Amino acid sequence: MISPRTLSLACLGSLLVLGAVQADTPRKSWDTFRASQRAEVASLPKPPQPPPGEGSALDRFLAAYWKKQGYTPPAPVDERTFARRVYFDVIGLPPTPQQLQGFLADRSPDKRAKLVDRLLAEKEAYAEHWMTYWNDLLRNDEQTNIDGLRKPVTTWLYPALLENRPLDQMVFELLNPGPNGPDGYLKGVNWRGRVNASQTPPIQAAQNVGQVFLASALKCASCHNSFINKRKLAEAYGLASFFTPQNLEIHRCDKPTGVKAAPVFLFPDLGTVDPKADLNTRRQAVATMVTRPRNPRFARAMVNRLWKRLLGEGILEPADDFDSVTLESPLLDWLAYDFMAHDYNAKHMLRTILLSRIYQLPVPPANPKKKTPLLGPTERRLTSEQYLDAVAQLTGYWPGGPAMQVRVANPHMRTWRHKKPDALTTALGRPNREQVCTERSQESTVLQALELVNGRTLAERLQAGAKTLLASELGRQENGDEVARVLYLRALGRIPTAEEVALVKPLLGTPKEKNRQEGWEDVLWVLVNNPEFQFVR
Repeated sequence: MISPRTLSLACLGSLLVLGAVQADTPRKSWDTFRASQRAEVASLPKPPQPPPGEGSALDRFLAAYWKKQGYTPPAPVDERTFARRVYFDVIGLPPTPQQLQGFLADRSPDKRAKLVDRLLAEKEAYAEHWMTYWNDLLRNDEQTNIDGLRKPVTTWLYPALLENRPLDQMVFELLNPGPNGPDGYLKGVNWRGRVNASQTPPIQAAQNVGQVFLASALKCASCHNSFINKRKLAEAYGLASFFTPQNLEIHRCDKPTGVKAAPVFLFPDLGTVDPKADLNTRRQAVATMVTRPRNPRFARAMVNRLWKRLLGEGILEPADDFDSVTLESPLLDWLAYDFMAHDYNAKHMLRTILLSRIYQLPVPPANPKKKTPLLGPTERRLTSEQYLDAVAQLTGYWPGGPAMQVRVANPHMRTWRHKKPDALTTALGRPNREQVCTERSQESTVLQALELVNGRTLAERLQAGAKTLLASELGRQENGDEVARVLYLRALGRIPTAEEVALVKPLLGTPKEKNRQEGWEDVLWVLVNNPEFQFVR
């Protein structure tokens, strides 16, 4: 593992080059940025090499780990399960019956790799799905505009995901936005009335940068020396002073101390800035220190987050606070180096994980007596956006309404674009984004159950969805068995059992019958409340 505190200062000359890059500069400046990043990656010590064996480097690391644990992994999941899993994880939607059938009919040995590549190449669908994740991480929201001082970054974020902008460049732009960049991220949430010293925008910025990009929890240390990790009050204020024109006065438990904090990075060996520097210089410096390859914490934190998003648990936990855990992980070190060597390309890292053996394993049985990490993916509840988009794709009814201010080619309004979430979206876990949300709760709540079973919002969507389906070719289908087959394939990715067909056929009726609306609503209700529909397994 490469420790930031033992790094040499010999390569800090690139700080001047990187620090001069603004988020709205010409392509040539970003070419300079990339060349400098690549040169620094090349100068780094090589990570631990994977043990000998079969499969990818990732698979070989895990094979050695499993052998040490005395664990024999089961066979990979079947093709239907893999397809549903990877569709939801890459584009946030289930496969259509036609897409699923095409994948199942493919006899090539690399069919899973081809599917992953095809989904990652669907730029619009990919960007729309990952907007939800990044909106949570960046607190990006257009629902509220507190005192007129909260500014969304939607018009910057969606194009960045659409073009698969390198993550180091994205974060550099966020921390050093320039006059035409995404300055809403650093502006933060400006609360009404008297604000605790630990919640001012510069402190918010330090907390959010530390948590999301450096896996360093600073909220406790923003009030006093932390009780949960090694971070000190002075460190939190030192990072916050990069985001303000003057050095901040340190407040302990909301009381001024009379001590001013100069800008000092969490890992001081990565560079310094003049305590009298102006705001632009401070932002340029911190953007460089966070994203430069000689700060391995950034690459490790981001790789760990992508891993956790796809498998349910990070290689290291807690993913928000590496300061409280042992950082030894040859696997994470290797993946982080590979991530940097591929220009911080998120899709490259996603592909690496999606095609790994561990991702394709079935969910291991729960063992409350002993929890051993890295034995397979966890069962994950669909996000509220995935769930409601899946309902819309099942029925063909896509609700409209006030939308986020960004140009999207998709004629259907996916749930992330709704400016104001409804009661169901909120009940299913969509946060208000006044705080960073790095993971959503997987626990069921009474409110969720009430909304799903008896809520007006879902009932109205299913009512409109049933009406849409009845007006479609499927609604005119005479063969009730075929209608049931199509609906189950759309909803669950499988053929219904004989018992399920016998249950739903009387509800579906035939085109000759009148008043079929209620029966179709009931069938849709059964499908969307099925745990197979609500979970990625």
